[in-house]
Amino acid sequence: MLKFVDQIDRETYDTFASQHPLSSINQSAKWADIKHQWIPFHTGLYEDEKLVAVALVLIRPLPMGFRFAYVPRGPLMDFDNQEHVTAMLKGLKALSKKQKCLFVRMDPKVLYREFKLEDKESALPLDSGLRAIEHLTQAGTKHLGFPLTIGEGFQPRFVANTYFSDTFEEDLPRRTKRFLKQAEKRNVTLRKGCIDDVEDFADILSETEDRKNITLRTADYHRLLMETYGDDALLYFAEVDLNENYREYQKELKEIQDELIKIGDKSPKKEFSLKEREASVINLMKDVKPYLNETSQKQILSGMLSIKYGNTLEHLYAGFDINFKKYMPQYKLYVEVMKISFEEGVQYNNMGGIEGTLDDGLTIFKEHFNPFINEYIGEFDISTSWMYPLFMIAWKIRSSR
Repeated sequence: MLKFVDQIDRETYDTFASQHPLSSINQSAKWADIKHQWIPFHTGLYEDEKLVAVALVLIRPLPMGFRFAYVPRGPLMDFDNQEHVTAMLKGLKALSKKQKCLFVRMDPKVLYREFKLEDKESALPLDSGLRAIEHLTQAGTKHLGFPLTIGEGFQPRFVANTYFSDTFEEDLPRRTKRFLKQAEKRNVTLRKGCIDDVEDFADILSETEDRKNITLRTADYHRLLMETYGDDALLYFAEVDLNENYREYQKELKEIQDELIKIGDKSPKKEFSLKEREASVINLMKDVKPYLNETSQKQILSGMLSIKYGNTLEHLYAGFDINFKKYMPQYKLYVEVMKISFEEGVQYNNMGGIEGTLDDGLTIFKEHFNPFINEYIGEFDISTSWMYPLFMIAWKIRSSR
């Protein structure tokens, strides 16, 4: 016998959700604490006494005094089991009606296609994804299609995901390895931050916001993430001691110039090579000099905030200082954080959404980390009111203005 429960205890919920194959931070129990302006329900479906499905439901007001229910990256259930799907959606619909919502929207973390970028034209839909769509529509949902742009849905339908591999570093593209060597040459190092570093992280993100003319999140939001997820919230920085670098460049320049004096004009080839090195070091010194400081404080070049949940490390926010682009800090940061996570048992590094056209700047950057592209089955609505169609028309008109 199947029974839907609209509020189960958080520990029971999270034990199931974190171990589910489709687990996502958006379906974690604590996500309700991040989305504190929404009304949360930690729902579950039991078969006899066994928990077989869960869904974090978030309810929020709409314009004109309405409400809607949202299940981000959920529910978490066996989409091959039509009986479970039907019972779960029936329970979600009843909860939504009880809460006076017009509809329930969900975007399950079910793959429609999975492929490497070089295979994007030949990748076919997965049978499991097609069955999930069929079972959801048979249970009374409306499939909202296969949008390509991030802005068309509540969650991106395409994400870049790097999987664990024993040969992760070896398999990185050659250009990524070249960028890592540049970072090493310039003495870029990794540092694990703490909650006291949130303001520095927000400053780094502001560089990205100004450069791309976008708005991300405030320091208070990042602090809330770190407080809520505790040890599973990972803040890392790529940084460099510019004063130390400058001293090393000075020493190297003197050695080169001493060698040039020593050889004179006896070896033209060696002289040419040394002068090339001399010019390179002088340029490095010019790049560093404006940022030297009296305190020898390390310069933060880039930062990233990630959350570990289940078997996935989800990279939520990242940015870098454009003034230090030549240091390739973001490549060092991503690769080193991925290596650490894989060593700690993480199976997936989710780098977040990309455009479905697969030709945007985010895709081009994330391609450096040898990802699989995960294309999900999209969004589904359950209507719970006769006013739903009319509201959707009004919503589309308002959104298009």
